[in-house]
Amino acid sequence: MIRVCKDGKKKYQSLGISVDPAHWDFKKNKPKVNCPNKEHINKIITDKVNELSEQIVQLKSERKGFTANSLISKTSKKVQPKTVGDMFFGFIRHFE
Repeated sequence: MIRVCKDGKKKYQSLGISVDPAHWDFKKNKPKVNCPNKEHINKIITDKVNELSEQIVQLKSERKGFTANSLISKTSKKVQPKTVGDMFFGFIRHFE
């Protein structure tokens, strides 16, 4: 999870990864040296922090207000549920 704090309000967003507690350094809030996918996990975290930072800079440069909730909602990707049939028809149209 990544936590965004603004004006005393907190919002959490899942990064879609899970780390065994034995491989997580809770004091430093990052994977331990012996974590099997340490580089990949650090990259995911860094990419998300950079994405949020860029969004903050853009909003501040445009002098637009934002909250932790609005920032997370602007950077989160919405997933549209599809049926298996819709997926297959989409693939068929793509390959035609």
